[in-house]
Amino acid sequence: LIFTALLILCSCREVQIMEEDVEACGEECTLELSFSTGDGVSKSGIFQDELPRDLNLYVWRNGKCVQHSYSDVVEGKVTIALVNGSGYNFYALVNCGEALLPPGEKWMTDEDSMKELAVPFPDSEGSSFPMCGSIKSVDLRNSSNSLVFLLERLVSRIRLNFSPDVALGASDIQITSVRTVDAAASMKPFTPSNKAESGNLICGDYASAEDLERLNSGGEVDFYVFENCWGELLPDNTDQKLKVPDSFGQLRGPTYLEIGCSFGQD
Repeated sequence: LIFTALLILCSCREVQIMEEDVEACGEECTLELSFSTGDGVSKSGIFQDELPRDLNLYVWRNGKCVQHSYSDVVEGKVTIALVNGSGYNFYALVNCGEALLPPGEKWMTDEDSMKELAVPFPDSEGSSFPMCGSIKSVDLRNSSNSLVFLLERLVSRIRLNFSPDVALGASDIQITSVRTVDAAASMKPFTPSNKAESGNLICGDYASAEDLERLNSGGEVDFYVFENCWGELLPDNTDQKLKVPDSFGQLRGPTYLEIGCSFGQD
């Protein structure tokens, strides 16, 4: 799903400005970013119900982070102040719920550190799903400027529906539990093809009592996971669903859905 960004006003809770050598001839300017929902890019199809609530914005120029701000997005608007000039790169994280920084004390002098910036999986019910976007090689020439961000949702959606065949239906089978296993605890949004290693795995999303009732009544329930690129494709195969299970070996890592069930009254 594509989201775009208009930032005019927001309550700013943390601002870090790291650039010390701003050009003496540069004039101050404002940058307006705006968000809008619509069909676009997603890890898992189209989502229409998500709106930006908070924003981590990272502004880079000449290999240095000249500004990082964490802000509440109020009425879809935020405004930041910069200096006119060329060669700005912008990175945005939306709906993370906290200020996030790349690891290391000197990250602000190395733009490649953005590849190591990790976003934790949302751990509270009702929280918004994180999204990211970036725009590079931006020139700011006017006193007032605007940008549009294309934001990508960072989670994948697994939609589960339980429809037993005749044989299973006669056994009075009931689903008693569902959970995602070996799910990625975090992901690096500005690094392609995230692969969760053994130290970054959790039992993530799970079915509530209400979810189980819905499944056993023939309904659908959605589960959400971060990207976790394990497995290898067969030659000339572009279908991610047909990965080679033998390539996993004995390693933990591939995310899967664990479903518990019972047969009959016992």
